[in-house]
Formats: sequence, structure tokens, C-alpha cells
Amino acid sequence: MIAKLAKESSGKGPRKTRKSASFKPPSCERASAARTSSTSPGHSGPHSSRTTAAPRRKSSQHLGYAKVANIIAATRHACHIGMPFNRFITISWEKGHVTDHTTATINFLNYARGALFAKGERTAFVWSQEWGRVVGQHVHILIHVPLHLTAWFTKLQRGWLKRCGVTRGKNVIKTTPIGHSYAAAFSTGPLAEAYQRNLENVKNYILKDAEYKALCLLKQPASLRGSPVHGKRSATSENIGVLARTKWAATL
Repeated sequence: MIAKLAKESSGKGPRKTRKSASFKPPSCERASAARTSSTSPGHSGPHSSRTTAAPRRKSSQHLGYAKVANIIAATRHACHIGMPFNRFITISWEKGHVTDHTTATINFLNYARGALFAKGERTAFVWSQEWGRVVGQHVHILIHVPLHLTAWFTKLQRGWLKRCGVTRGKNVIKTTPIGHSYAAAFSTGPLAEAYQRNLENVKNYILKDAEYKALCLLKQPASLRGSPVHGKRSATSENIGVLARTKWAATL
């Protein structure tokens, strides 16, 4: 027995362990690492601003209280700084075969803002995403466009849609003035009162998916049914956002 043990231990070092396989993260982590953010519109880079597949985003059924309050305050502030909303845009991303609706909305507004900046003009806007049984996922935008650029802006819209990945242009975008015309936002007297009523109505319309506790902020009832939206539900331009409003109030 002793001889047998000696034979087994002699001449051979410790047994080499099998080399472990290289670590592979879980599939969800690999997918996350593979995603790269696209460059901002108008900037060159290795990644295209178009989106071929929508990343996984958080889903929600209603607009929260804070988001509703932010859009209401931003709409009011746009008037205070001389950039009242005079254009109501609805884009049905699903009809245009766009899957990443949030990125497409942000890119569209970046194109619009960049084009206006090149003309020496500024803009302000708010937006809210919804889902509808007929049109699918879509976004409502309230935006300020200078009057002398009204026709120019309308002409460029479809080009921006294509750059956002829209492959089918029919019935994808609808644009209407807020009030009786695009100039209504700058009216005085009774026409100004009519514009404010119209602005109030269209603002409440884009907030119709508000959650129950936000209803007190709206003068018109919301649907309460809500709609499923993947990704960011709403936002404002920086110049009428919370920080901008706080700085403006400090100067009064």
C-alpha cells in the first residue's frame, strides 16, 4: 500500500487545473454594453442619429404631477419671455415606422432649434408623448416659431422627419396654429383673450393622460384612462425649464 501511494505521488507535480472559460456577462448586460448613444443632430461622428431599434425604456401609464406642473409653468413662462407658443404639431412616429419614439422626438426638436438658430432666432417648446388605438405612439408639441419664418419652418419639417428615420411620410405629421392664425399669439384686446383660451385648451389636451392627483392643476378634466408610453413622456426646452424659471424669478 505504501509503495502504491509513493508511485502515485512521485515524479508528478500538482495536477494542473483546467483553465476557466472567459467571463461573459448576462445577455441583458451584453445588450446594454452594445448600445451606443447617437451623436447630436448636426454633429459628425461614427454613429448615425437614426435609430434602427428602440432600446428598452421604462413604461408609464400616466403623466405624473410634477411633469404636468412643469408643462403648465413652462407654457406660462414662454409668454413671459416673449416666445408664446403659436404652433401645435402632432407627429405619429408609429405611422412613420419609427421605433425609438423618444429619440426621434428629441432629434426632431434639435433639428428645428438648430435651423432657427442659424437664422438668428430662438424657440421654446414643450412636448408630451401618448399612445392611441388608431395612430399608435405619437407626440404632441407646442412650439414658438417667429412669424416671418412660418412657411419656411413648415417646408423643412418633412426633411427633419426623414432624418429622424421616418420611412413613410403620409399622415405622419399634422401642424395647426394655436388660435385663429400663427399671429394670434401676438394679438391684443379680445383677440388676445381668444388666443389664451385656445392655448389653455390645447395645453390641457396634451396633458389629458395626467394622473388623478394632477387634475386639480387642469381647468378641464383629463381622461384618467392614460395610455402606455415607453420612455420619457414629456419635457420642455431649457429656456423655459425649472432652472430658467428660477433664475428669471430671482431677477424680478
